[in-house]
Amino acid sequence: MKRHTSDLGPLDVLISSPKNDRSIILEYFGEVPFGPPYFALWIEHQGNFVGPSTRDFYGDKAFWSHDGRYLALERWLSLEVPDNCLLILDLILARQCLAARLRMKFLHDVIWHPTESESHRLITYQAEWFGDNGEPLRTATKLVIDDRLDWTSANWLTEF
Repeated sequence: MKRHTSDLGPLDVLISSPKNDRSIILEYFGEVPFGPPYFALWIEHQGNFVGPSTRDFYGDKAFWSHDGRYLALERWLSLEVPDNCLLILDLILARQCLAARLRMKFLHDVIWHPTESESHRLITYQAEWFGDNGEPLRTATKLVIDDRLDWTSANWLTEF
């Protein structure tokens, strides 16, 4: 699916890659019944914007790897309850992976750790939820991003 304009709406989010050779737009679509906003994803490359589908929804954050090859996002699997996952996109090999289920939690942060290897990367992701008194609680989990994960084709990325 292609987006023909880079014009941003008042609630859209623009995030550039570390090398400034790509950008993404998180296009505001609405808010779920329990509060947070959700977005459609558009990735820019050489002036074109492509996205998976306007029926796939994401959180309001995205985290680029240092070299801009990978993008980590929170993908919403449901708009009825917080059923989310950590999605990793490999923009070079046009593939995607649901790397972790967040189950009743929200993606707070992703840290890409420096590695010397092209074949695997190490990340730490933080998930957040709210306790009985409404206080935010967080957990941090390390995860290796490599070929052992369940990658699937992301054909929409080949529209570059």
